Amino acid sequence: MIKKIIVSICIITLMTFFIVGCGETVEEPVTSPELEEAETVPLVPEDVEVSDNEPVMEENVENAVKEFTMIARKFEFEPAEIRVMEGDTVRITVTSEDVAHGIAISEFDVKEDFGPGETVTVEFVADKKGTFTFFCSVFCGTGHREMVGQLVVE
Repeated sequence: MIKKIIVSICIITLMTFFIVGCGETVEEPVTSPELEEAETVPLVPEDVEVSDNEPVMEENVENAVKEFTMIARKFEFEPAEIRVMEGDTVRITVTSEDVAHGIAISEFDVKEDFGPGETVTVEFVADKKGTFTFFCSVFCGTGHREMVGQLVVE
């Protein structure tokens, strides 16, 4: 019973705030000598022509290069999860700490094998969103099948 009363009070309070908040109010503009003397900055540079029918577009910003340093060891990758944005160039530098390993990400045509103590770098563009599994592509012992990680492309 008390829960119903509390829920009802919450709903009524939210509705009141919504109704009061949606009402239009008109305020007098505030003026002061400091505001009148302030310098105005145009929203669009003066040398750019703007038509009423065409939106102003920002310059294309090149996507970032995301670099990761990774360790491969029986039977794990460290880190086991990598997060990037769609369109980022991904550069993974991976070193084997013990035996021969490999790194493969099928969806991005990545496959590189490396021996004990060796370091390799793989690079690709994360051009599709989703969660993708990367895995060891060289049989490295009984736990080989569990040597996986995740690439999350947002």
